[in-house]
Amino acid sequence: MEKLLITGVDGILGSNLATTFAEQFEVVGLYDSQPVELEGCLVESADGDPIAHLDQHRPDWVIHCGPHSRSSWEDIVASPELRYPQAERFALEMAEACAERSLPMTLMSTDAVFSGPRLFHDEQARPAGDCLLAQSARRLEQLMREFPVQIVRTHAFGWSPMVDDPGHAEFLWHTLAEGLPCKVDADRHATPILASDLAPLLLEAHQRQIRGILHITGAERTSPFRFAAILARAFGLSGRHIRLEANNGSYSTRRPFVQETSLNTRRARRLLNQPMPMLRDSLGRFAEQAANGYRAQVRASHSAELIVRSKAA
Repeated sequence: MEKLLITGVDGILGSNLATTFAEQFEVVGLYDSQPVELEGCLVESADGDPIAHLDQHRPDWVIHCGPHSRSSWEDIVASPELRYPQAERFALEMAEACAERSLPMTLMSTDAVFSGPRLFHDEQARPAGDCLLAQSARRLEQLMREFPVQIVRTHAFGWSPMVDDPGHAEFLWHTLAEGLPCKVDADRHATPILASDLAPLLLEAHQRQIRGILHITGAERTSPFRFAAILARAFGLSGRHIRLEANNGSYSTRRPFVQETSLNTRRARRLLNQPMPMLRDSLGRFAEQAANGYRAQVRASHSAELIVRSKAA
C-alpha cells in the first residue's frame, strides 16, 4: 500500500481527505495547532523541519492543506498577519524538499484569490481578491512555480474535526437543527464541493501527473442563501428559519460587496474526463455522513492525554 502524507489534518479539508484516503493509502497526517485523532491514520504534529517528516515517513505523495486551503466562506484564521507568512515558509520548504526527493506534491489553494467581477474564473484569470488570505495565497502560488507542484484551487466544505470550530456548512446545519434564525446572504457566490467528493478527483489528477494550476470544485455556482436552502432539504429540516440579509463584511476592501469566487472547471473536466459533482448530490452525501459513522471518524479527540502527548513530542 502506498503512503500518503497530508498536512493540516486539524482543518476541514485535511481531515476529510485523510479520512477518505485512509481506505486506499497508508495515511500520515500532520496537524498545525490542535492535536487530533483520525481513524485509520497516523497523526503527529507538523512542528519542526518538513524534511524530517519526509525522511521519517517516506511518503509516495504529499498533499499540503495549510491555512491557504480554507474556502472563501470560512472565517478568517486567528492572527493571519502572523500565521500566513509562517505557513508560506512551511509550504515552500515542503515543496523544495519534495522536489529534491522527486516526490509529487499537491498544494491545495483557496478560491478566495478571486473577487470578481467575472463569473467562473479559469486558471488564467487574474486573481483580484485582496483580503489577507487572498494576498498570501496568491504570493504562495507564484513562489510555487519554481517547483514541479500541482496547485489545486477549490472551495471545499465538510465536517470539522474541531467540535468548537465548525465550518460554514456544519454551522448552518447546527443553526437550522436548533431552530435558530439562520442569517445568510445572497451577495457572495462560489462553487462548493464536499471534501470527500474532492478526494477521488485529486487522486485522478495525481495519477495523471497534471502539473500547474487546476480548478477542481463543484459544478454549480451558488450563494450562501441557496446553499442553506438546499442543505436544509438534504437534512429534512425546515427552511423557515433561513433569513436573507446583506453581507456587510470586508472580504474585498476595494469592492466590499463583490465577492465572486466561482471557479471554471473546464480544464479539470477535460483532463480528468470526469464531471464535477452537483451541489444537491454533495449536500445529500454530507447529510448521509452525519448518520453513517463518517462524521465520527473525522471528529477530533481533544483529550488531555492527546494535548500532553503533543507537548511532550
